[in-house]
Amino acid sequence: MNVSIIKEDKAVAIDGVVLNFDFALDDNIWAVQWNGTSGHIEYIDINTPNEDIDSITQFQSILDAYSIEKSRLEVEAAEAEAEAEAEAEAEVTEGGV
Repeated sequence: MNVSIIKEDKAVAIDGVVLNFDFALDDNIWAVQWNGTSGHIEYIDINTPNEDIDSITQFQSILDAYSIEKSRLEVEAAEAEAEAEAEAEAEVTEGGV
C-alpha cells in the first residue's frame, strides 16, 4: 500500500486514489510518504531533516479516516445515482420522455 499524506492540501492518497478531508497532523509535519515497507516524514521547518520511518502505524488514525471518507463518498454517489435513475424512470412513466 502506497500512502501520501499532505497536510496543507488536506490530501491523503492511498494507491493513487486521492481524497481531500480534514485531519490532524503535528504542526511541523508537511507530508508523509509511505511505499508499503518504508517511508519518511517531511517537515515544514527546513532545519529539520526528513525522518525515515519503518512503520505507518503512527498515522493509522488518518488511514482510518480515509477509509470512512471513501465509504461515505461511495454511499453518497450510489444514492445520487439511484435518485437520478428514479427520476428518469418517473419521467418515462409520466410520459415525459
